[in-house]
Amino acid sequence: ILASPSRSFLPFAMNSERNRDRTPASEDEDDATAVLLPNKPSANEQTVEDDAPPPFKLFILRCLYFLSGVSGSSWGRFSTIYYNSLGFSAFQIGIIEGTMPLIIAVVQPLWGVVADRWCGKKAVYTVTRMISTLLLMLLSLHSVASSFYITLAVSLSMCLFSSGSILDAYAIQVCGKHTPRLYGPLRMWMALSWGVGGLAMGAINDR
Repeated sequence: ILASPSRSFLPFAMNSERNRDRTPASEDEDDATAVLLPNKPSANEQTVEDDAPPPFKLFILRCLYFLSGVSGSSWGRFSTIYYNSLGFSAFQIGIIEGTMPLIIAVVQPLWGVVADRWCGKKAVYTVTRMISTLLLMLLSLHSVASSFYITLAVSLSMCLFSSGSILDAYAIQVCGKHTPRLYGPLRMWMALSWGVGGLAMGAINDR
C-alpha cells in the first residue's frame, strides 16, 4: 500500500523536473520573439497620429509667423525714424504713432467676428494682410510721404486691416488637439524673426 503512492509520484516528479529544465529556454525564446516582432501601436495612439495636421500646413504657419515677426520688428520699431527723416515734427509723429494702436484695438475684434461668422480665419488673414502691405508700400512714394495728412491717412487706413490675432486663431484651428505640443514651436518662429528683423533693420538704418 505504501509503495504504490511513491511509484505513482515518480513520473510526476520527473515531469516537473523536465519542465523546470525547459522553462529558461522557453523564456529566452519568448524574449527573442518579442525583440524580433515590433510593438504595434494601440488604437488610441494610432488615432492621435492620424489626427496630426499635415506637415505642409505647419510649414506655411512657420513662414507666416516668421514674416509677421520680421514686419513687426522692422517697420513697427523703426517707423518713427522714417517719419523723422521725412521732416515731420515730434508732435506729428506722436499723432501718427498714438492713433494707430487705438484703431487696432477696435478693429481686431471686429475682424475676429467676421472670421468666425462668415469668411474663415485663413481668408480673412490673407486678404487683410495683403491690403495692409500694399498700403504700407504707398509710404515709400515721395508724393505720399511728403504730406503729413496723406501719411496719416495711409497709416490709419493700414490699421483698419490689422488682423494679427487671426493668425493665432488659425494656428490653433490647424493644430487642433495637438495645440499644446505644436503651438509653442510655431510661435518660436515669430520670436526668432523678431530678433533677426530688429538687428537687420538696425544695421540698414545705420548705413
